[in-house]
Amino acid sequence: MEGTRTADLTPRTIFLVKHMMCPRCVQAVREVLRRLGYPIRRVELGLVELGVERTAVDWAQLVQALAADGFELWHLPRQRLVDQITAAVEELLTTNPEGLHGRFAAMLSAKMQRNYSSLSHAFSAEEGVSLEQYVIQRRVATVARLLKTSTLSVGRIARQLGYSSHGHLSRQFRQVLGVAPTEYRQQMSEVPANFASDAAELCPTTPAAEGK
Repeated sequence: MEGTRTADLTPRTIFLVKHMMCPRCVQAVREVLRRLGYPIRRVELGLVELGVERTAVDWAQLVQALAADGFELWHLPRQRLVDQITAAVEELLTTNPEGLHGRFAAMLSAKMQRNYSSLSHAFSAEEGVSLEQYVIQRRVATVARLLKTSTLSVGRIARQLGYSSHGHLSRQFRQVLGVAPTEYRQQMSEVPANFASDAAELCPTTPAAEGK
């Protein structure tokens, strides 16, 4: 029937990777996955999605290969509830980022129809990182993409993504990536062309805005 959406039944496995701090890291992790022969759905700052079921992944081999390049897994493959949490987080960050300030916990709880405390506990127990920190990492990844692929000011990006202020965005950005947003934009303007495609793939579901 026209207009009916079919379920996406494509096999997938999502996991978090430590120390992915820049487009060069994204490129390096992509190369590891290619060498191991895994179908890649996306690789972003701190996150990998493969087009296979988790049971098809040789986790010991993957951990060893990532470690050789200085990366670590946050945790071995997540359970279904955590998959649902991360999918809900990505949807909220993509569809309503400007409405998240001060309301994220309530919005996620309503979307999942579960108490936020139980969601947060399940996520941190499975992933070894708090849900709050995960959300910060995902928002910063979106900021990094916009800094690289648009001419929006940092203040405009802060408003667009629901940060309370320019300073709030800058503090979280520095916490995750170790540099200020303006420094990051300057560094990315000097990245060789062969890394540009990887930088452009940070948070691919969020379209880059143009203009100031």
